[in-house]
Amino acid sequence: PEADPFVEIQRTLEEIVREGTRSQVLVFASRSATLVRLSRIARDEWFHAGLAGIFERPRAAATLASHLRLAQERIELLRRERQTHRLRQRLALETRLGASEPMAKLYEQVEVATATNEHVLIEGEAGTGKRLIARVLHEAGPRSAGPFVRVDCRAATSRRLQSELFGARPSNAVSAGNPHDASDQETPCLVLAQGGTLVLTNIDALSLALQRRLRRHLQAFARLTRRHAAPRIVATSRSPLNQRVVRGQFDRDLHRLLSQHQLTVPPLRDRPDDILILCGHYLREWSFREGRPPKQLALEARQALREYSWPGNVRELREVLENVCALERGPVITVAALQPWLAETRPEVESLESGMSLKEMERRLIESTFWRFGGNRERTARCLHIGVRTLSGKLRAYGYPPRGGPGSNRKVA
Repeated sequence: PEADPFVEIQRTLEEIVREGTRSQVLVFASRSATLVRLSRIARDEWFHAGLAGIFERPRAAATLASHLRLAQERIELLRRERQTHRLRQRLALETRLGASEPMAKLYEQVEVATATNEHVLIEGEAGTGKRLIARVLHEAGPRSAGPFVRVDCRAATSRRLQSELFGARPSNAVSAGNPHDASDQETPCLVLAQGGTLVLTNIDALSLALQRRLRRHLQAFARLTRRHAAPRIVATSRSPLNQRVVRGQFDRDLHRLLSQHQLTVPPLRDRPDDILILCGHYLREWSFREGRPPKQLALEARQALREYSWPGNVRELREVLENVCALERGPVITVAALQPWLAETRPEVESLESGMSLKEMERRLIESTFWRFGGNRERTARCLHIGVRTLSGKLRAYGYPPRGGPGSNRKVA
């Protein structure tokens, strides 16, 4: 193209990305000056998007055929590379989350969602691996070269979330380019994630006002900007959003926008076949990280792990095994070593009675939150917006052992 080759190439490559055709583009320049200019302004992202090369216009059919073979070979090479990458990501999910039949069905849905640019909603209990799936959706998808930004909607006030998403200074956003907190960046996360993926964890905690504003923002993106430039939203929720829509707690139109692909991660208690497989992986991982001999599970310990309900799911399983391995000196993990770290009974969240004191209401709230997070004090404190030291003091007053010791996630009888 002679009029404005830069604009024409950019438009063609954007069309390929938008349609997801996986095509390759050969650019031929009729003039040497044009060829030199295009070679100088060629961007790396052009080649990622599908530019096979920039050449002088061929004067013989054999030269053109050679260029076409080059494009075809590049298509085949990229296809094999994508297939290998998908298999590697599938193996990573199976290793860290499980390989049972319910998870195999989930991975098939993940592969379908990965190949598109559409928004994704991931639902599942805390600790089931929603964040890992969100990462795979980005790294194995067409936006892998773009930014990866994560915002936890539960870890900030509505005012701070409004600043992080739509303007002012982000404080708990994490970008793939900067693994640390992005508190020094002025760019709103919805702008920071353009051309990439914006993960909104715990979107069920987002206020209705921010839900509506986010919905209007995404609708404006769809109307006014190129589709591939708008951020792809991957939202996670611990509770089914359709139930919150019925109760009027979640914006219906935003739910429709986000659930173009909907994934549900089953809890660990519904797939007991995965428990021992995951145990083997986490024990080997701990052994490699600490440089110590791998530990084995006794038969009774295996049975106890299978029978436990795992309210904290995969995350709780990993934390329990790491705690036991750190304290157990022998090569075999016994059921006696496991029991202090397992919650034998989960306290009921009693309804609030009239005449109940403020202190008693506080105790019930703290204990129910503590058990909801599987005894993890950092996450409990973050959810309650109090310090870990304050939380540990209150738990000690309620009869829990000091933090870090056996049984510190259950009350002393």
